[in-house]
Amino acid sequence: MRKIGFDPLLFFSPLIVLALVLILNLTGFCWQKFKYLSYQEKVEAIYTQINKLDTVRIGDSDIRYKRIPYSSFEEFNRENPNCCETNFQGSGEQALPNFFDSLTGFHFERVRLSIKDYYEVNGVKYLNSSKNPDNVVGLKSCGKFYFW
Repeated sequence: MRKIGFDPLLFFSPLIVLALVLILNLTGFCWQKFKYLSYQEKVEAIYTQINKLDTVRIGDSDIRYKRIPYSSFEEFNRENPNCCETNFQGSGEQALPNFFDSLTGFHFERVRLSIKDYYEVNGVKYLNSSKNPDNVVGLKSCGKFYFW
């Protein structure tokens, strides 16, 4: 008769897999694409989400104006060559994501945006010249916005 005992492989295998998953989450691994996103892929994800916005707010005003979207990603890159600063050291609301959110893959990094927004009033195109130093978005590991 075989004696039932402690099998270390059976016991530690799930723990090792869990640890690997958590480590990959913590380092920004995208499970949907099964890879780490490059800086370029993050910029493309930001462009896609920003270009969906219909309106823009100017300065501290609550008035929203019709936003003019970019016609292509190439135009976005030409207009905003240094659009997105990743892995910056912020403070307060701009601080890096908390450890638990990063560990679970819910929130990976914060990105400071410096983009040109164009809007339209009575058929005339204007550049939004108001600068917002707190224009920061959070990105999940696969490039989706966490907050805006």
